[in-house]
Amino acid sequence: MTVDLPFREPQLGQDYWIEDDILPNALEVAQRCIANSTWTLGSPWRPEPWPGLRAPHALLPE
Repeated sequence: MTVDLPFREPQLGQDYWIEDDILPNALEVAQRCIANSTWTLGSPWRPEPWPGLRAPHALLPE
């Protein structure tokens, strides 16, 4: 079953938030994501509710 959702322009504070310095090691997290060769696929590649790709455990060092 496919559900079409209407597009609504994202609004700051309602649909997304910007927070500075939320991760003290943001560069390390970004580097782990970029270096990661194993990604978990979400929608539309798999019947999952979340979109795009995920890098499991990217927030924590191995």
